[in-house]
Amino acid sequence: MKRIEASKKLKDEIQKRYNETCAVCRVEGRLVIDVAHLFEDATEKPPTADRLILLCKNCNGAQNSAKHNSMPPLTEVIDECLVESRAREAYRRGDFSRSYAAHRLAAYVFESKRQFTRSVENLVEALSALRPIRWGDLQTSTLLEISRLCSLYKIGTVQRWLALDRLSLVLFDYKEWVTSAAVGSVSKGMRIKISIDHRDPQMFEFDRASAFRRQSMIEACANKFEKRVTPKNVLSQLVDQAAGFKTSNMFDSFATNLDVAAKIAGELTGNKKLAHTFSQLALAHTAKITHRWVLQEHLWREAEYFASMNDRKKLKQHVVKALQVRSKYPVVLEPRLSVSGPIDQDPHLDLQRFNISMNELEDRGLVLKHLLYKCDLQLTEDEVGRIVKSVSAD
Repeated sequence: MKRIEASKKLKDEIQKRYNETCAVCRVEGRLVIDVAHLFEDATEKPPTADRLILLCKNCNGAQNSAKHNSMPPLTEVIDECLVESRAREAYRRGDFSRSYAAHRLAAYVFESKRQFTRSVENLVEALSALRPIRWGDLQTSTLLEISRLCSLYKIGTVQRWLALDRLSLVLFDYKEWVTSAAVGSVSKGMRIKISIDHRDPQMFEFDRASAFRRQSMIEACANKFEKRVTPKNVLSQLVDQAAGFKTSNMFDSFATNLDVAAKIAGELTGNKKLAHTFSQLALAHTAKITHRWVLQEHLWREAEYFASMNDRKKLKQHVVKALQVRSKYPVVLEPRLSVSGPIDQDPHLDLQRFNISMNELEDRGLVLKHLLYKCDLQLTEDEVGRIVKSVSAD
């Protein structure tokens, strides 16, 4: 049966989203790249953006298998472990769209080989890759895929816990902070029941520390700290963990812990001086931080601080540094807590508040562009509830 082809408009969109780059081997160029179908239902229904990725003609055996039975299926052509490894490498480089596509492909192949827990593990990492670029349509489809797998198969408890942890973060990004905290509470309940992950005890301890950091940020912003928990206690634990990460040469986690500490100090308690101190500590190790998203968070926070101190020189220095990073690694920053509630952090509006003109930036060779594909999350409250139920069920 003949495959249903994607429209030219959709194909062009997919080419732009993934920068005309193969999800597997990083080969570039529209002439050597195919818009490839995930899943084996390409002959049954029209493709959608969440079921399409880019593969070069070399990697894409499935493109031809739909036309010639002699060609092997995608699951036989792709080395899922290699794709998974390259997806993580792409994330570390700040190539978030390719990291998502590769994790999505690895998840499909793992599922096809009935390794369902590994499939969910890759879908969770795909969600992490989507957060900095805020592709809500694909975040929605990825969350629904996780829910589907958890409903049908026995999935590892650690992976289900981390799936809820990421759902909570995604909701936070879209300013659904009360719902985010509620989902985070369920996630936290699951985490407390897990004593160890025998497959990788060290990774489990790292995930627990990271989950504490994320949950602290969400609970602080949603004003949902448990009784006897204070911002001071949370800040102390975040800073202690950051010191441990630094000792272990885990500078991305070190910087991320300090980012959350600075967010809580500056936005929740109003202590901009302390927030500045935390960001200073992180930025002192800029050369060792590969997480470009958190680096930009710190740089914009420092710009805010120096604006409040009326230090125009240092304000401009940090704005320029932030935009230099953003020009190579465009991301959507996390929402901020204001007196009226959560608000989007928009560099265009920040420049207006800082009274920095575009001419000043252009003189330094900087151009501030909008992200092309920032999409809204497309989950209803009922769908969130169903995801939580299916993922948290034993």
